[in-house]
Amino acid sequence: MVVFIKLRKKRPINVGYLKRFPRFHSFFLSKNRKNERNTIMKAFLILEDGHVFEGKSIGSTDEIISEIVFNTSMTGYLEILTDPSYAGQSVCMTYPLIGNYGVCREDMEAGRPWQSGFIVRELCKTPSNFRSEMTINEFLVENNITGIEGIDTRTLTKILRKDGTMRGMITTDENYDFDECMKRIKAWKMGHVVLDVTCKEKIFYPGDGFKVAVIDLGVKKNIVKSLLARGCQVTVYPAETPAEEIIADAPDGIMLTNGPGDPKECVDIIKEIKKLYDSNVPIFAICLGHQLMALATGADTHKMKYGHRGGNHPVKDLATGRVYISSQNHGYVVDTDKLDPNVAEPAFINVNDGTNEGLKYVNNDMCYPIVLNAGQMIDALQSGKYDISRTRLLMPTAGDACRGANYLHVLKESVRKAGFDRAKILSLNVKGLEKDCQMRVQPFMVWRALFGLFYGDILMLLLNQTRPNEVKKGQSQKVWQKWINILSRDLKEGKNLTLGKMKRNFDRIARDFSRIRLNDKRKQRVGIVGELYIKYCHLGNWDMIKFLESNGCESHTNGLSWYAMYYMDSHLTDNMTFESLLYKAGLKFFGSLQRAMIEALRKYGFYTMEDFFTMKREAEGYVSWGYKTGDGWLIGAEITGHILHECPKVLAVQPFGCMPNHTCGRGLYPSLQKKLPQGMIVSCDVDSSGSKLNVYNRARMLVDRPLKMGK
Repeated sequence: MVVFIKLRKKRPINVGYLKRFPRFHSFFLSKNRKNERNTIMKAFLILEDGHVFEGKSIGSTDEIISEIVFNTSMTGYLEILTDPSYAGQSVCMTYPLIGNYGVCREDMEAGRPWQSGFIVRELCKTPSNFRSEMTINEFLVENNITGIEGIDTRTLTKILRKDGTMRGMITTDENYDFDECMKRIKAWKMGHVVLDVTCKEKIFYPGDGFKVAVIDLGVKKNIVKSLLARGCQVTVYPAETPAEEIIADAPDGIMLTNGPGDPKECVDIIKEIKKLYDSNVPIFAICLGHQLMALATGADTHKMKYGHRGGNHPVKDLATGRVYISSQNHGYVVDTDKLDPNVAEPAFINVNDGTNEGLKYVNNDMCYPIVLNAGQMIDALQSGKYDISRTRLLMPTAGDACRGANYLHVLKESVRKAGFDRAKILSLNVKGLEKDCQMRVQPFMVWRALFGLFYGDILMLLLNQTRPNEVKKGQSQKVWQKWINILSRDLKEGKNLTLGKMKRNFDRIARDFSRIRLNDKRKQRVGIVGELYIKYCHLGNWDMIKFLESNGCESHTNGLSWYAMYYMDSHLTDNMTFESLLYKAGLKFFGSLQRAMIEALRKYGFYTMEDFFTMKREAEGYVSWGYKTGDGWLIGAEITGHILHECPKVLAVQPFGCMPNHTCGRGLYPSLQKKLPQGMIVSCDVDSSGSKLNVYNRARMLVDRPLKMGK
């Protein structure tokens, strides 16, 4: 009551007291602001087509020339004002009343507004919001933003829709020279405004998850906030940062942000984006970043008639047919008719006008392992060592929910295009696929394959442990070659292929390797997990084992028997089918041989992970058994097994374009890292278009970084 008496007498208001009543704060305070203009000043909006609108001046009285656009959002005017993508533009808000909830600074998308001008039908003078700190007009004055109020925004919007976005001037000069104004308006150009809004130096935000490099083309605060909320470690780079500097920081992913202006003005930035694209680091591009990515990969862009600006734009996902309602702000669009289908394909379109809203880049859709397999086979055919008419190419096919099921078709097409139509291709699978070229499997073949699998496992495990630590270089390779010759002869001739002989050979092989003199100081251990082919094939992983050894490490990769048992285990069913019973028997049989191999290794002091069943039991609570596509839960289980058993550093390798491995494998890494703080997990994507340097940089992160102390 006392407060109202004071107001009636027009005495000074106790602002500190009023702040205790936030509902009344904005109302009372606005009536007492000293910087509110007591007189109404006219303002004029002059369009380049000759239209003139007369209204009232709001904000700054500075004369400005800019691009005039409209936004159909009913709310979010502060976010629009502070969106860097509006740099060089004046925004007409189509909703008739703007400013009713005032200015809440924590909602700002940048540290300052970037619009040149603000155009409204009516500006609210008395906002009602407990969070409000000031009126919109006060905010415009504070930030020197020129505005105009009281014009027919509906008519202005209809003009822009009919004739397209155009340049315009906002002036408070009642005696303006129309011809001179038109000359200045038509001479005005927006220019390279990205350089105005981007940060001036690198900004780092700590996090425990993936390392994300954000290329600031006009980034909004909420983008960084959203990444941090997901645990990401974020580094924001100025727009023109050289690609080499970003790649050298070894990010897990790169984000190209929103931004203002014509994408074709960003000539130097496009060159750097092309380098980032070629680096094979995953890239997510939105708005201006999406357009720059398209330009960097050979596509084209054009200016839209009036653009998409508002909070109600329907976007259709072409893969699923689902329609999303989105908020948008862009005046340029990618030309899909000039899109190279070998590079990218349309992924999203705007339902209203059919323009492109997103691309899916397809250059990495080819499965990397089949690229390597097909390439190696074609290389062998081109060597001249083989009689093509008598040569058969064997391609195993899993038949599961991954692109491995299409290996055979890719190989056929690759061989045909290479000019080797006479080379016959055989399919090896357990699903009954490709019956026209199915290889007939005989019992003796299965038996020999069994011996080859376990002998290969023990020789790989021993060689990788002894070679980095041997005193006399080459001794480990010599012992390995000796046993390769012995066992290859046995397999070829079908001799000594009994289980008893296999177990005795396990002991003999381990004993031979134990006689190699090793350095007293053992090198740090690094476990290698990931996609089946990439983790074993030196061609696919850029000779990762040799690289690790040259950097003072010994590598440990589980043998193929672990994968074979994972495959059988993941295909077990509750139904008593013949297939399920066969897998159960196979698991039991493989388990006994695997335990015999591990026993021989440990007898002579060599490291190995626990047997398959123990590994799976120890991984309970760390991984989900529902991940069965590709290498599925085996990746997470192997990571857990390594960290729990004397191998705390783990390098996970997978093809860049392999979705099963990224979902079932890489998607688990942050969670596993939190659950296993005593270890360190670094993932590494490889692909045919990737850079060896980038792969090695990722591995060096693991080698060079000290372990955190944990339980």
